[in-house]
Amino acid sequence: MQYQAASRNFRARSLSDFDRPAGSGAFRGAPRGGGTFSLKSDGLPGERSVGRREPSGDCGVRGRRSRLAVRCRIPCFAQSRESMIRYRIPTRKRLLRSALPWLLLAVSCSLSAGTLYKWVDAEGNVHYSDTLPPEDARYGRTLLNEEGLPVERVAPAKSAEEIARERQTRMREEEERRRREEQEAQDRQLLNTFHTEQDLFHSRDSKLTAIDQLVGIAEARMDHLRLQLDEKRHQAAELERRGEAVPPELEEEIRTLNEQIQRSRQLVEEKRLERRQVEQEYAGYLKRLRELLGTGSDR
Repeated sequence: MQYQAASRNFRARSLSDFDRPAGSGAFRGAPRGGGTFSLKSDGLPGERSVGRREPSGDCGVRGRRSRLAVRCRIPCFAQSRESMIRYRIPTRKRLLRSALPWLLLAVSCSLSAGTLYKWVDAEGNVHYSDTLPPEDARYGRTLLNEEGLPVERVAPAKSAEEIARERQTRMREEEERRRREEQEAQDRQLLNTFHTEQDLFHSRDSKLTAIDQLVGIAEARMDHLRLQLDEKRHQAAELERRGEAVPPELEEEIRTLNEQIQRSRQLVEEKRLERRQVEQEYAGYLKRLRELLGTGSDR
């Protein structure tokens, strides 16, 4: 194989030396008068040659000697001479240098495959790309690995209506949470205040009794003020019948009595409303207390 590789590209020292006719006892292409011929094999780029020194003898090789030359014994048919073939062997450094661009390309392809995006636009068209255009960032997308399997999913950008709905939902949830916390606080206070239903009834009756007493006092005062007002009015009417002027002091007393009666009437109305509110409030307390205590008796 080495002889065939050398014979494909060789360089002779002189074309005139290759004139021996074919069929003779010598090899066609051997130099006149014996000697040696040199065949040179063009090596690959990025290769270097290694050499070995041959011992001198009858079949010594003449010519330039290079540390990168390898001398091989090639029999000459006409004369027993040596021929020298020069070739180069690629080194590991040069091989790596030659393969570096391909390695970089493979790594780049692998990285690109790891950042492949898949998304569907508004018209339903499916897109694949290693870069995501800014105008398509609003669509949902899927990140694929080098095997084409999804490794990450990104939700599409939300519209203004969706953002508004989410805001309303958050506000509603916050309001529900606040009410729940208030209810829990009220439950703790209710259990700390009323250990039993009897405690609640006693507290309710006490408040209702106090309100009823205030209403009674206000009504009694109002009746007394009405009697005074009737008396003052009667005095003023008598003076007018006699043709006398009503004194300003009497008019002021009548006006004051009317205002006091009006305030008493308003107080009675407020206390009666408060009584109804207390009854409703304690009815709710009783219902919640029974739920917390697990009782169902009624009163």
